Amino acid sequence: MPKRRTDSELDEPTIRTPPQGMRIGPLVPALDLIRREGLLVEQVCALADIAVSLFDDPDAIISYESAGLFLQKAARLTGLPCFGLLVGAAGTPSSMGLVGFLIQHAPTLGAAVHDLALYLHHQGRRGVPILDRAREVIALGYTVMDVSAPGMGQLIELALALWDRTLRKLLGDDWRAGEVLLSRSRPDDVAPYRRVFDAPLRFDSEVNALLLPTSLMDRRIKGADPALYRYLKRQIETAEAMNSRPFVEDVSRAIRLSLRQGAPTADDVARALGLNKRTLTRRLAAEDSTFSELLSGIRFDMAKRLLLSSTMPLSEIALLLGYSEASAFTRAFRDWSGESPQQWRSVHRALDLRDLLLDSAR
Repeated sequence: MPKRRTDSELDEPTIRTPPQGMRIGPLVPALDLIRREGLLVEQVCALADIAVSLFDDPDAIISYESAGLFLQKAARLTGLPCFGLLVGAAGTPSSMGLVGFLIQHAPTLGAAVHDLALYLHHQGRRGVPILDRAREVIALGYTVMDVSAPGMGQLIELALALWDRTLRKLLGDDWRAGEVLLSRSRPDDVAPYRRVFDAPLRFDSEVNALLLPTSLMDRRIKGADPALYRYLKRQIETAEAMNSRPFVEDVSRAIRLSLRQGAPTADDVARALGLNKRTLTRRLAAEDSTFSELLSGIRFDMAKRLLLSSTMPLSEIALLLGYSEASAFTRAFRDWSGESPQQWRSVHRALDLRDLLLDSAR
């Protein structure tokens, strides 16, 4: 059997860009965690339909659905509900491949955070970074497209824990986030989250994010190599030129960020992308899409996540999605799914419980 190659053993970072999947690198620490709990890695991989050999190459690409299912099955079989969180906490900056190498050599924390958000699609294109700056704090957050798919909550918590560990690597082990925002409802056992983040926690939040003081953005990164940073920057810019992403992805990201300030219009999003509405409409049409279709799809996706993973009341979910009244949100959700939000939440939570019981019986 070939020796497993770890990220730290890479001679040179790859510029392979995932199409619709993600690098398997961030999942690699899961193998040790599964074994430590007395389970066979092969058993978990079989349930998620993942070949164990893929873990030999951290740059191997798997689908987001397979990654989420793997984390979900591992969480249930190990009896560790926060499995993804623990996997992320066991990772290192190099778990993120080229992006991880780059930010370790950024000149300042501000540059590192900016590069992480700007180039994260080299880790996986369906991951959506959030970088929201207020007067005194920056929210560095993460979500994924189709967050209601199995295990996506696990994947999101993995990313936050990995970023938290990465920032400690850059700033020193004594650094802690100002606050950690989690969209999931408060779990029965909060202790693992406290151990991993060692920071104030806020559950049932509208986003999943680490809050960072803006005063830290000018802090220099210890051990950063300016020449290596410039080289890696050229590498990633080469990858950008070779692998231009679909325009709908840029628009989708802009819509997700704009929703935090209310329902965005096509004009709002066009301005955020440095375009006019006519150009936005034309470029979306060239990819067989429209602004209204994207907005509806993103609202539906976010609604499913909030209904499934949080205890947030409908009135609050409606506001987060840009609706002025819960009744308007309810009508829209019924158009999307054929069910009311209450019915959908009840049915899918019951399905989650059924899957848990089936996995436990295996």
